[in-house]
Amino acid sequence: MIAIDEIVLITNGEYSSFGIISLVKALKTFDEKEVFRQFLPEQKFDEHGRPIDGKGNHIEISGAYVEWLKEKKYIEKIRYREFYTGAPDYFTKDFIAMAEKNFNIHDYGE
Repeated sequence: MIAIDEIVLITNGEYSSFGIISLVKALKTFDEKEVFRQFLPEQKFDEHGRPIDGKGNHIEISGAYVEWLKEKKYIEKIRYREFYTGAPDYFTKDFIAMAEKNFNIHDYGE
């Protein structure tokens, strides 16, 4: 269940293919699984079961779901910034010395 005014990070993938889709704010309380069951029948799939748009182009279903949630006024996208600190999971003396080369800030959202 996602509650009204909750801030939610929507992601997909797993392990090394993990990705952020969007950061959103819930405009109303909803059960994400129940709402997904409402979304799914509206989608089109090719003969192999892969999701497609109205023109037959393959799409990412998770991204399409986020856009559908936005259209149905369940969520609104939030502008956010990513602060990338580099690949290591720990800070070492060498890492700190090259921090300026690794740090990046990216803007996302609407």
